[in-house]
Amino acid sequence: MQPLDINTLPLNEKVLIEASAGTGKTYTIGLIVLRLLLEKFLPIEKIVLITFTEAATAELKKNTSERIREYASNNSENLSLTQKANLLDAIARIDEMPVFTIHGFCKRLLSEFAYEIGNFEEMEIIVNQRDIENRVVADFWRREIEKLGNSEIVNLPDKFSPEILRTGIENVINFPDAKIKCEDKKLEKNGDNLVAELQHKMGKEFLEALRAEKKKLKVMGFDDLIMNAYKAVKEDGEKILFKAVQKKYEAILVDEFQDTDKMQFEIFSYLFKGKPFFMIGDPKQAIYRFRGGDIYAYLAAKKESKYQYTLEKNFRSQKRLLCALNKIFNIENPFENEDIKYINVESGRDLPELTINGKEQKPLVLRNAEYKNKNELNPVKQEIIREITHLLHETDTEIFDKDTGEIRKIKAQDIAILTRTNGDAKKYRDALRKSEKNIPAIIRRSDSVFKSDAADYIMSLLTAFVHSQKESQVKAALMENKELSSEDIKPFAEAFDIWKRYGIMRAVNSFFDSKHLWGKILNAENGERNATNLRQLIWILNEEEKLFGRVPERMLRRFAELIKQGGGEECEEKLETDDDAVQIMTIHTSKGLQFPIVFVPDIMLAGEMKGISVYERTPPIYHSKNDIIVEYAISGRKIDENSARLKEQNELLEESARNFYVAVTRPIYRLYIVNAHKLKLNKNEILSAGQKICGNISEDENIQVVDSFAGIEYPKSSHLKSKKEQDKELKPPKSKDFQITPAWLQTSFTAISQNLEHKDHTHILQQTEIKIPAGKVMGTLLHSIFENVDFDANENEIRNLVERKLGGFKEFSKNTDEGEKRKAWVEKQIKVILNKNLGEAGKLCEIDASNRVAELNFFMKAENLDLKKIKEVMQEKILDFEKEDLLAKYIKGAMDLVFLGKDKKYYILDWKSNSLGDFSEAGMEEAMLGSAYHLQYYIYAAALKRWLEQIHENFNFKEKFGGAYYIFVRGVNEINSDGIYFSSGKDIADSIERLDGSF
Repeated sequence: MQPLDINTLPLNEKVLIEASAGTGKTYTIGLIVLRLLLEKFLPIEKIVLITFTEAATAELKKNTSERIREYASNNSENLSLTQKANLLDAIARIDEMPVFTIHGFCKRLLSEFAYEIGNFEEMEIIVNQRDIENRVVADFWRREIEKLGNSEIVNLPDKFSPEILRTGIENVINFPDAKIKCEDKKLEKNGDNLVAELQHKMGKEFLEALRAEKKKLKVMGFDDLIMNAYKAVKEDGEKILFKAVQKKYEAILVDEFQDTDKMQFEIFSYLFKGKPFFMIGDPKQAIYRFRGGDIYAYLAAKKESKYQYTLEKNFRSQKRLLCALNKIFNIENPFENEDIKYINVESGRDLPELTINGKEQKPLVLRNAEYKNKNELNPVKQEIIREITHLLHETDTEIFDKDTGEIRKIKAQDIAILTRTNGDAKKYRDALRKSEKNIPAIIRRSDSVFKSDAADYIMSLLTAFVHSQKESQVKAALMENKELSSEDIKPFAEAFDIWKRYGIMRAVNSFFDSKHLWGKILNAENGERNATNLRQLIWILNEEEKLFGRVPERMLRRFAELIKQGGGEECEEKLETDDDAVQIMTIHTSKGLQFPIVFVPDIMLAGEMKGISVYERTPPIYHSKNDIIVEYAISGRKIDENSARLKEQNELLEESARNFYVAVTRPIYRLYIVNAHKLKLNKNEILSAGQKICGNISEDENIQVVDSFAGIEYPKSSHLKSKKEQDKELKPPKSKDFQITPAWLQTSFTAISQNLEHKDHTHILQQTEIKIPAGKVMGTLLHSIFENVDFDANENEIRNLVERKLGGFKEFSKNTDEGEKRKAWVEKQIKVILNKNLGEAGKLCEIDASNRVAELNFFMKAENLDLKKIKEVMQEKILDFEKEDLLAKYIKGAMDLVFLGKDKKYYILDWKSNSLGDFSEAGMEEAMLGSAYHLQYYIYAAALKRWLEQIHENFNFKEKFGGAYYIFVRGVNEINSDGIYFSSGKDIADSIERLDGSF
């Protein structure tokens, strides 16, 4: 295998490129596409790119586009007219470039070439087919149990069920081309063996029965797309499909090639025979065996490839860390497979080293830990927490920031902990949050949000809304078993009514607000995680409602379906927060990511599962020559010499080496490894490959071997202040609006505005016949009315709302004429304001409930809060600050209203109850300046921008932001524009980018 020279890479052949971690695989793909455009003059729409996930397709298209634009910009003078024309055409039509996942390609193949394949039957694609699988299992269960004699039924294990029977088909589902085998032995007819025989029989029949059931339902799963495409290729005797694909496409590049399987490789090999075919991947990172990834298919494809190259330069990690990694993998057969080699990589960029208290440190730290049982490893977890605390709070640990080009102190988000399971990740997150310094930590994971506790809660809640007359449903939603009163049931009935009229998002949010649930959820254990999941589920429900209509009963059924299916990538759990926090994730989730500092605390691999009956485990799966074998037999489920379980275990041992490689190649500057190994192995336990590798590591100039992370000695620094000085420095300002929390300092618009120089402006009660009380209480009441009013409410509905909100106050008493007049005035103002034309935004009464959000809370990062810069950006729209050293890391607030206007732009609206003497534009401008309301809507706009960019891909805030309205409720009338202050989105957007950087 020779080093890749991109300029001499053959463009007419089948080529394999092995790209080790961090060697610029995606960049290389972009350069290959560029050469195909420049030298073979291929149109961009004839170059196919294949990758693993939907997210990766977007990233691949983006990076490829950047390579093309970059080259066209820098080399325009050296290009021929034909080359220049093809590049410009590619840039103009980059969206037409066919970039697919493997499933996406097969779906396009089956639909676009339906005539050539002879497939004219319309089939619905389903995300999750588990309920259909369970139906097939249940049918098999009923049929086979009826055939058993009484003596056999008596011998079956007590807890035998369809769920246990199902464990026998997991590997059949993941490897549909596997051969089903049963151990050729005469086994005693006990219950366990009978279960194995039933599982074996079902394994042989299952896929055919599943396909028949799906055909009857006219549905297809993702795996059926590949199976049907493979079938079409195999049955293409007259090469009709082959000729059609060859005419449409001219080249293919398959990214993450190590994660393909035999069927996928044969599909591409057949359809693109004789065309440029580039296979880019890294066998050292093939870690998806559990979901059908087949490293042996990759190795077989590699042997067929005449042209094989490798990328030698690593552009991720610091040079000394690369030297350490080269050393630890420089042992005999580190990947337990002679066909997978480790090739030393060189540094591709000159990165400064990480320093602690001004001194360079060894980049790799290995902590050996011997144990008899896992409980003895608990102190190691505490050592890791202590070391993270030390790096963040007790040393000057500095790294080079490639985004700013400067040396800076590390942040919590620069540190990652990679675990084997999500359960381990939760333990580290909780330990960090409960540590002395309350270190913020979040879990990155790819679990479906529909598998969370939040999904179960929303399901019970929606059920209680729809069936609020059923006490059992309400009790389930309340999670209480008490006798219910009418007051308990009333909020559910009200929420159901809101749902029917205004939609699911309004109903759930209204219920949460009435019960003050958001605060309770956030303050409970795992509050941020649960709150994030709930918000994501509410958003998904809102999107589903747009598709399926506002019918509560139908949406309830739809949500139940989503829970069963699990959803696609868009349903993966979102991060709890984008705040500065330690990143914790499984090794599988970490693939493709990088972090300045990485801890790998657990590389153990259990050889045999404990505490589970043998028939509850999946039967062994292993490779034999060119076949994949699933073998059913009780004796084959033990690790005995030449058993199926031993063959499987050897393949798992190989994968453990690849897991270890993925984990240790994530860091940029510093890597901590815990080599936890048993003093004495049990019969059915095998060391992981990572443990074997670590057993060969010795200390040198780049590697430090320790018995405890607590024993690491760091140089003292004169730059560090004493703990007393640090504590003194962190005291919060005296303003009552500032409060210090254990994990962060936060502020708000109110707190910032108190730091402005004071300027008097007119506060005079308007001269009207009806005297409406002034003050904070009245302002709160008016806000509450506008927060809860239905914008398309009729007069009776408005009157009832006003009575409900104001009737209990003596100033609005029914018993006085003045009280009735005041209520009538409030009712009139509501109607006038809701029907007031707000220019291109339209009237509020015309805004659908699904297009507006009241009281939108935000909590955003403000670590770079720069009051001087804010003043510079806002100029005459803000008074001077009394001091510029405001201490805060976060800024919080709530926008009265965000809505999507008639012009399909987003608007911010704030209700103001100020009593001004002049509600003309000049009078309102004076109030806006004196109360710093300009600053307020700039902060709101920055928060709205971040939110919209988070929930909408490629969101253009400048184009989609309409502006900010300030409605001075007392001054609005039917005649003119008094009381309505507007700042256009263009005026705000012109400076919002610069201002956003100050928060």
